[in-house]
Amino acid sequence: MKPYVVKQGDFLARLAYVHGFDADDVWANPKNQELKDTRDPNVLMPGDLLFIPDKRVQPSKPLGNGSTNAYTAAIPTVTMSLYLKSPDGAPLAAEPYEVHGVGDIIENVTQGDGLLELEVPVTIRVFQVTLPQQERSFDVHVGHLCPTDQESGTAGQLASLGYLDMPPHAGVGQIRDDFHAAVAMFQEDNDLAVTGEVDSGTRDAIDSAYRG
Repeated sequence: MKPYVVKQGDFLARLAYVHGFDADDVWANPKNQELKDTRDPNVLMPGDLLFIPDKRVQPSKPLGNGSTNAYTAAIPTVTMSLYLKSPDGAPLAAEPYEVHGVGDIIENVTQGDGLLELEVPVTIRVFQVTLPQQERSFDVHVGHLCPTDQESGTAGQLASLGYLDMPPHAGVGQIRDDFHAAVAMFQEDNDLAVTGEVDSGTRDAIDSAYRG
């Protein structure tokens, strides 16, 4: 086992595919127990240390003139669940949408609670959702949300909820004043004590709102 430093956008299923290991075996390895005790395998924090096996060398196949060789690979997917809401917080039910960047264009409508759910290959880092009737589109960065017990994770949730304009790779330190203003605005909208600080009650309320 060798140490791997987690980068922004990494999650266990993606790393397992890219580095050629079994995700369950690696997550159950005693070397990863400390990380397992504090993290969701699909919501890792940049800088986390994950122990993974040395990458296996795949057997080669000789090629000859005039020969034909076919190779296939099954790329695993992860389920993405997005809850779409109007600016006043009402679910965008039966809202037509298009998804670009995951292969063929996907066209469908949201469910009654505004849910948009799809399977995304683990190799995809960003895709785009377009709402034709709203004349709006937005990018979804796969695996970029940090753990929600970290301020960077809370900032990502607030950005998804529309309280914060946060570029995908920005750290909380770069948006410090905006972050506290966003927290205060969320607290005011949800009848919480307006302090601009993330206490346990505020964190739970943000997490609940984020999960729909």
